[in-house]
Amino acid sequence: MTNSKEQKKVDKISELYNLMIDENLEELELKDSTHHVKLRRKSAKTKPEVTPVVTKETITGTRIKSPLNGTFYRALSPQSEPFVKKGDTVEQGAVLCIIEAMKVMNEIRTEKRCRITRIFVENGKVVNVGEDMFLIELL
Repeated sequence: MTNSKEQKKVDKISELYNLMIDENLEELELKDSTHHVKLRRKSAKTKPEVTPVVTKETITGTRIKSPLNGTFYRALSPQSEPFVKKGDTVEQGAVLCIIEAMKVMNEIRTEKRCRITRIFVENGKVVNVGEDMFLIELL
């Protein structure tokens, strides 16, 4: 059985080794007037860091932007079908959505015949002036 003095040394070495692990050190050397300790460990094999590949989506088409600040609605009421869905072909003047601003319901209409390729805003969300609402393909 080890005496308390030897146990303190073992505890100190163990503490130093844990420090090496925490700091990812391969070698640690300490010297003072009475002691000299040199610890080495095999380098920890670390898994290569995986970086997800992010591809920038190329969006082609014409964007319809919000002409005012307000709340975006895709339908006349919560029970109604949306004015348009992705993939729909709509005629010039068709209502795309409603933007409620200052308790006034403003219909947003298409200026040309087009196909809806993307809807950027969720129903009931706030839109700001210039924010993309729809992506369309002119026909």
